[in-house]
Amino acid sequence: KAKKAAFFDYLKPAYDLISQEILTIRQQLLDWQLSKQLSPAEKQQLAELAEFYKVSGADDSNLIVNLLQQIDVLPEALVLSQAANESGWGTSRFAQHGYNFFGQWCFYKGCGFVPSQRNADANHEVARFDSLAASVRSYHRNINRNVRYQALRELRYQQRQQSIPFNACILAQGLEGYSERKQEYVNELRNMMRQNRQYWRDNQLIDYLQCATPSS
Repeated sequence: KAKKAAFFDYLKPAYDLISQEILTIRQQLLDWQLSKQLSPAEKQQLAELAEFYKVSGADDSNLIVNLLQQIDVLPEALVLSQAANESGWGTSRFAQHGYNFFGQWCFYKGCGFVPSQRNADANHEVARFDSLAASVRSYHRNINRNVRYQALRELRYQQRQQSIPFNACILAQGLEGYSERKQEYVNELRNMMRQNRQYWRDNQLIDYLQCATPSS
């Protein structure tokens, strides 16, 4: 229990920092949504966000709506459970020597660690980061813009539209594409969220019935 608590306490400040960065961007988008007309500088900022998050729109108003669907925070229980799962509770060499707690890949020579069991024709590496915050930021960007996690973003947007707290157990279904193990991986994350619920600060917001799986 002490090791688990230490692991989560180590990650929570970075999680809070990146979550606040994302909420700041969302607030800017919401402010623009209320504005009658954007300035040239604001239009440029909006265009840069759209390019970064690979979002398009018929006009500025539509673009803002689409970006608000794309850019949002993730529940603490989901993020930290994935970190524990992907890093072996921080014991992997990628986590210990490169702050990579989420199994993230990169695709140019020297960007990270060469996996010991990489296929001969593969060129990916396991990404190396300069800080824990950089790792957590990269993970959020991946979830928020990669087409593979569109289902998660749609589930999250539905919950946002209903003005209800994000349900980590439901959103986990959108991470089926994160692992080759597909539904087995989702079930594993749900079990971890339920089993470690004493560590979540938003524990009262999670419906753990949604985390129940046949194997549990």
